[in-house]
Amino acid sequence: MELNLNGGVLIIGSLLWDVNEIRKKLRNSILNVDQKCYVSAPIRYGKISVSREETYTMVFSKGCDKEETLGTACFIPFKDVIKNTEMLMEISHETIKAEQNKTELPNQRFNWGWGCLGILINPEWKKNEQNYKSLLNFWSLNFGSRFNIKEYLVGDEKSILNSNGELEFHWPKELTDYDFLIATATKPMINFYPSSEEIAKLMIHKGYFQYFEENRNVGIKTFQDSEIFKQEQ
Repeated sequence: MELNLNGGVLIIGSLLWDVNEIRKKLRNSILNVDQKCYVSAPIRYGKISVSREETYTMVFSKGCDKEETLGTACFIPFKDVIKNTEMLMEISHETIKAEQNKTELPNQRFNWGWGCLGILINPEWKKNEQNYKSLLNFWSLNFGSRFNIKEYLVGDEKSILNSNGELEFHWPKELTDYDFLIATATKPMINFYPSSEEIAKLMIHKGYFQYFEENRNVGIKTFQDSEIFKQEQ
């Protein structure tokens, strides 16, 4: 399928700053880091991560998709225009490899154990209804039958993804020149979102602040950051 789309990756965590060679390869070979920009996004700390000393890491949250609770994420464009679905498949798999820190993937699905790769499409591009439906059909076919949108919500909030693997939040106003973005959505797997105090106390208890501090250093922030920072001091 022919596309000719300008796009990129929306990053809300260590994919931007981790020095792991697989993640460095993604940044150096596929992404145009020199043109990165910061955009509003519905993000918060909401998943306990074993690889981050069992402290809270970032998730997308539909409950944060309002002006007063939006955070700041980093958008990095692809070096090349995505000309067809074959190119989209390739860059998607390379992104998933970087997220999972693997040189090879056990399967080709965009959906895996702890998360998935979602897509968000510029509403202007959606006006071409036939192309939009074709792209969405391609995307949803790569998720497989085990994809469950209820795993991407907490409490009574709505899921951050729909059944096609399409991210359910507003297109960032800063990205008028782009047609789509992809981003990794992580399963929260908690019953309630933690307070700022709880997030900070867990970091203090575990003696692990790297994830929070590195995010802040590169400009990735949530609406809770200032309160978390106060508790940390």
